Amino acid sequence: MENRDNVCTYIRFKGDCSFKKMSFNEVDAMIFALLSYVDFRQILTSPQTLEDAYKKLLIVEEKGIDDSRPHTPTSLDVLEMVKLMAHSTRFHNIILDHYVDEYSLSQSEQFAALTITFMPHFHVFSFRGTDDSLAGWKENWEMIYKMPVTGQTKALAYIQDHISSKWYHAFEHYWLVGHSKGGNLAVYGACCLEEKQAKKIDGIYSFDGPGFRFPLTEFPHYTALKSRIHSYTPSFSVIGMTFEYYHKDYTIQSFEEGLAQHLGFSWVVCNDHFVRSMRDEESIQVEELFHSWLSEIPLDEREQFVQSLFQVLEQANITNLQEFLHMDIKAMIEVVKAMGGIDGERRNLIIRILTLLAAKSAKPRFDWFNESVEKIGNALSLNTQKIIDKFSKRGNNNNE
Repeated sequence: MENRDNVCTYIRFKGDCSFKKMSFNEVDAMIFALLSYVDFRQILTSPQTLEDAYKKLLIVEEKGIDDSRPHTPTSLDVLEMVKLMAHSTRFHNIILDHYVDEYSLSQSEQFAALTITFMPHFHVFSFRGTDDSLAGWKENWEMIYKMPVTGQTKALAYIQDHISSKWYHAFEHYWLVGHSKGGNLAVYGACCLEEKQAKKIDGIYSFDGPGFRFPLTEFPHYTALKSRIHSYTPSFSVIGMTFEYYHKDYTIQSFEEGLAQHLGFSWVVCNDHFVRSMRDEESIQVEELFHSWLSEIPLDEREQFVQSLFQVLEQANITNLQEFLHMDIKAMIEVVKAMGGIDGERRNLIIRILTLLAAKSAKPRFDWFNESVEKIGNALSLNTQKIIDKFSKRGNNNNE
């Protein structure tokens, strides 16, 4: 029987244990990382307990926010997690403070952070990652040619603002956590701090966070912080494995397939830790493909590639991760059509990457798409309509 115990299971069975009875651990770190996905605008206008914040969140979820930017509905998984936390001994009385949520669609900027005090003098800075929107994933991929991105700069400033170096705060303890892009922000912020503040960091937890354009050994305090950085990736990891990385600590078992393993609620929990696993073969193929490509391509062409890749998906009306994972034949044809105007080398790479990513999550529908990757790319430059007709015919046959 498949083990589907996750962070919510952990709260149900360990929620009666206070932090004095059971120390802060990696599962707590993930829970706090996922907590940053809640839209706390007009809720955390002042420090308050999680229990009180949850009561206000229920009202906001029902009525929305009176603001120029609409309230982002909390996912059912996150809402269930917060409900369990609010009714648990371990989490109900933690203090939430210093909530920041900055967003600009026109400038492709998204940054959100939260400070969590789970015991007196014990604080966690939680950085929000990306949701399943295509725009969010594009922001992750932009890191292969931008350094620092806006979110990294803001994460560093956030940490600097909230870690006090004054003598009477000598006994304060800090952890930095983040899922997806949030993990990257946590690592970047810690490694760029001044030495006095960096020494106050007890641990950094990155959950399937993207890497960096160059090795972290070039950062000021990486060597001193290395033993305090804990990176976690699921068996099938793309974002967390694709770029230049610091070190790869733990591979975690997930009960989902393919890209869906990125979702933290799919990670299997046993007692107070995640269940370890092995790397997935398709994930390794994606990593090797990207590393080979990144070693040869200049920065300006990296940017062109990312823009081209997401242009293809946008023109195919794919707006989020779930739509990509469940592409039907019509959407696949639109993807093929959108690649007609892209030069051969970039087009072939896009086809390879899309095939590898999607095949693991939707294998029966992508077997036929994976048969002749090179032929698809070559044919597109000669006669786009013919290849579209060919796919339409084969797709219909597969549906019969």
